[in-house]
Amino acid sequence: MPRRGRIRNVHPEQWTRVEFCSCSPLARVLLLALRNESDDNGIFRWHPQEHKIRLLPMDAMMPDQMNDLLTELVDAKELMRFEIAGIEYAMHRDFHLEQRPNKHTFYYPTPTEPLPDGYRIRVPVSSTPTEPLPNQDDTTTTGREGKGKVGEGKGKVGEGKVGKGKNPPKTKPPVSDPLEKYRVLQEFYPKLCSMIVNEHPHAILPAESTKAWTESRLIIAQLVRVNKYPVPEIVDCLTWLFQADHKEAVWWRDKVQSPRGLRDCKSDGSLTKFGKIHKEWTHRDRVLGGKPPVKDLAI
Repeated sequence: MPRRGRIRNVHPEQWTRVEFCSCSPLARVLLLALRNESDDNGIFRWHPQEHKIRLLPMDAMMPDQMNDLLTELVDAKELMRFEIAGIEYAMHRDFHLEQRPNKHTFYYPTPTEPLPDGYRIRVPVSSTPTEPLPNQDDTTTTGREGKGKVGEGKGKVGEGKVGKGKNPPKTKPPVSDPLEKYRVLQEFYPKLCSMIVNEHPHAILPAESTKAWTESRLIIAQLVRVNKYPVPEIVDCLTWLFQADHKEAVWWRDKVQSPRGLRDCKSDGSLTKFGKIHKEWTHRDRVLGGKPPVKDLAI
């Protein structure tokens, strides 16, 4: 017997086939169970006592009764019984049509006499092999197909795009810096990030040269290009936001955990977040007696 049973299919037409329906209920169950004990030619060894132990262990019957069930299946032409070298075997009808494993194994010798209708041998086996024979079906090549696929895969790696360098991997174009035209803001950006992290230790800022990093710096550049804020005012306003003890600065700095949120605003066209902070910064200077002079910083 095979070392372990094989998984087998049960087709819907099985239940209405005349030969199958002519068998007793227990014989039908046995027929389906014997498929798990068969090799991929549909052949198993005729051994009633062992079938009883492996396939119907909880059914009370004598070995002769198991032999009667097997004989019933032979009489119904669901099985074909044959003998080779003094050992009896049986073969399933239509096994090659109902069972199509991806990888074939063959344990038992095949009959040498002509086969009746409904029986077919995938691979002739002249004697009982000590090990399962590899798949030699003419429709599926033994193991060589698998090796061929692996070999081709290695060939593609070894001789293909990477191996010989005919088509080297594409390199990403250098990321342009939106703050390139604003030297002061370019130098101020790392300080701004440092102030944000000091205030919000759990803040996650984008890594350099990433898409998110570019978008963050673009937000700062748009404060100049789009919102028309002077560069010195942007630097002084954000420095005040994170370093001043003013109550408005303390309140607003809790709301800024990334440069990307500085231009957020409501859909009604109200001021951006930076615009509101800038307004408080301007108002704070007026309360103290006028806005302090802004440093003459080159853009």
